[in-house]
Amino acid sequence: GNTIPSNKSKGQLSYAKPDKGSFKITEIRIWQKQNPQQGAAEPGDWILQEKKVGEHWVCDGKAIHEYNHADKLLIVQPLPPGMRGQAIVDGPLPFLFGAEAEKLKHRYWIRSTASDATSIQLEAYPRWQADAANYYRVDVMLDRKKMMPTAIQVHMPNGKKRAVYMFQDSTVNGTLNALFGNLFNAPRTPLGWKRVVQELPANPPQQPPGSQAVAPQPTTQR
Repeated sequence: GNTIPSNKSKGQLSYAKPDKGSFKITEIRIWQKQNPQQGAAEPGDWILQEKKVGEHWVCDGKAIHEYNHADKLLIVQPLPPGMRGQAIVDGPLPFLFGAEAEKLKHRYWIRSTASDATSIQLEAYPRWQADAANYYRVDVMLDRKKMMPTAIQVHMPNGKKRAVYMFQDSTVNGTLNALFGNLFNAPRTPLGWKRVVQELPANPPQQPPGSQAVAPQPTTQR
């Protein structure tokens, strides 16, 4: 079948220990097929969507601030005191933010599927109901030297869709450190927008599906 994804985006992900982060999509492209009867040399091309605005959220350690451009809403989710300091690690994709191995094994069934001199590949199945509602499985590829993700593939619950995140030019304590003071500040409500405060949902553990229970494999933490 056709393996070309329907769209691809480019952006920037930043993280400062223990609880500050920023995720911003800066470019969205949608695959557009060409009509072969018109003599097109290629089957299609990625068309830049200049008017579309991508996902954007900021965590300042006290709350998660999400921009909803479609409805002109700045959605603020305050973090309870008990979640501060580890809130991002306990978020939807802790693989991105240096979660401890024991926490990952508590939250997922993890097994190593392949590895070589440069990379480690893992499969992770969620233990918690809230995670299982968002995805069925997560495939993670780690750079063995840096112990940082180079790719993450998220399989949606319906088994038909997946999202792939590929990371290039990853740095630790890079030049962005000079910008962290502004990058992770609580954003102001844009002119003409509405600020909405929402409580974070509870996230109780969930009994695992028997067919997917696999023995956790040790993970190396940077």
